[in-house]
Formats: sequence, C-alpha cells, structure tokens
Amino acid sequence: MSRFALLICCLLVTVIIPATAMCTDLHGAFFYIRREAALLLHRDGINQEAVSSILDQISDLQDILQETEVSPAYVRSLGYQALLIRRARGAPPEEAGAILAAVQDDIATKLRFEWAVAEFSAARTRDIEVTVVTRRHDGTPVERMYVYANPVFFRDSDPIYPFTGLSSPTTEVLPPGKYDFTARLRGDVAQRLSVRLGLTGDVEEEVVILVD
Repeated sequence: MSRFALLICCLLVTVIIPATAMCTDLHGAFFYIRREAALLLHRDGINQEAVSSILDQISDLQDILQETEVSPAYVRSLGYQALLIRRARGAPPEEAGAILAAVQDDIATKLRFEWAVAEFSAARTRDIEVTVVTRRHDGTPVERMYVYANPVFFRDSDPIYPFTGLSSPTTEVLPPGKYDFTARLRGDVAQRLSVRLGLTGDVEEEVVILVD
C-alpha cells in the first residue's frame, strides 16, 4: 500500500474507530502508530523525513514481533508513542520536531534490543528487569524513595510505570525504550534521569539515580 493510500485509509478509520480501542493488542498498537504517523504526511511544519523514518521503524519492529507474545506493558508503551505522534500534529514546528525525534529514539531502542537478542528463541522475554538504586554523589544510599518511569514527554504525567517498592534498591519489569525516571522523597521530586533501556539486549539492567 502506498503512503497516500495509507493516509486515506487512516483518515476514514479515524472517524469510525476511537483511538483508545486500537491499543488492546500488538496489532492494534502498530496500526495506531501508523495511523497517527500517516496523518502527518505532507503536513506543513512537520519533518517528513522523521515521519518516514518512524513508518519504516514500525514496519521493521512489526516484522520482528509478528510471531511473538509481548506483555500488556509493551503494548502500552507503543500506545504512548502513538499519542506522542498525535501530539506533534498540533504542536509548533520546533516542538513537533522534538516529539518525533523522541518517538524515533524510543522505537530505535526497541529495535536495538531485538537485534541484540536475535540469537535467542522467540520465547525470550521482551521486557527488562530494571533495578533502580538511589544514592548521593558520595555513594551513600538514599532510602525510601518512590520511583517511577514515564515515556519521554510524559514526565509530568501521573506515574505510568511505578515501581512497587521504595528504594534503595527497587525493581520493576519494563519494556525496552526511552524513559524519564523520577525519584520522589516525601512527595517532592528529588531527581530525574533520562534512560534508554535495552541497548545491550540484557534482560536485567541497573539504573543509578544520583540525588543531590
């Protein structure tokens, strides 16, 4: 299907199917991203190379994952990338460019993870066990911090991937991708850190958040 035909198809589906109904499974999440990206094609003020790159990345990722089971958290992570692409539609050109770059970065990280684990069986997990350590610059642990990870550009939203235990350390399972980690102490934001999870293909990673 040409990208013009994809645009027409997506315009029709936009009227018929609400966006929230499309991310209940992996197929729906991929369709949702394609739909939102297609609506940016030929739009003034939008980096068309970035849009084309996202469409290519999503095709590559879908080819890899089409016979694979992924967690609901993975599907949800793709859904947030689709929401970001939608946000780019109404954003000023500079902000739209930054949003699309963040989407490219997230999907590229997911692809890097898949390429790194390609030698393993399809049954291998697509999520990463992430252990967060909170400490001061001198190495002293900072205890009882509430930690959560949100996709980039959602850092000020309610916690999307909260860690169930307080630090330090605290562990949670997350899909590969790019995240803003937030550590709160007694309700106040103490530190934030941007992290790309999955670049090495490891299914266990440690994130160290240094607190002033």
